Amino acid sequence: MWPKAVAGASIGVAFAFIFNPFVGIFSFLNEIQPGLWEPGMNGSHAFTMLIIAHVWGGIPFNFVIFLGGLQAIPVSLTQSAAMDGAGPWRRIIDIYIPLLTPQLFLSLVLEVTDSVVSAFALIASMTQGGPGGSTKLLVYKIYEDGFLGRDLSGASTQTVILTAMVLSLALVQFLYLEKKVKYER
Repeated sequence: MWPKAVAGASIGVAFAFIFNPFVGIFSFLNEIQPGLWEPGMNGSHAFTMLIIAHVWGGIPFNFVIFLGGLQAIPVSLTQSAAMDGAGPWRRIIDIYIPLLTPQLFLSLVLEVTDSVVSAFALIASMTQGGPGGSTKLLVYKIYEDGFLGRDLSGASTQTVILTAMVLSLALVQFLYLEKKVKYER
């Protein structure tokens, strides 16, 4: 659970160093061919770096949720399926995934909401919205307009829009995806 407890800015600084094109783990790519990995110049590279950092921060929480769900599945179900001739993949598809739908749904709702809201710390510490505004999401634009540009009315309007978007996205997930969740007793 340590990555979930670490502040987003700290994760951003660490991953900015790890993915640095000169001293990071991908620095050998620029030795092979200059310009092959440039998160400071290429927007898709910078966005990939942000996504990897965000996923790394969310893995432990989801792991705990799925571990709890897996431990709640009775062993007798998997043993009887194995005795009936179901292979490992068939047991995953027919037993584990249907019984883990509540955990999958919870993780999906929480991670989608978290990715929209908590992206600010990673963007502020890794890319500052660049290169060329390619990683400037709405949450970072609210910060720039409100705190750097001193446009408080515009930033508050954008905040209301962002809140409405997050709530409507969660509502859509609850209305359409929750029907597919099978809650077992």
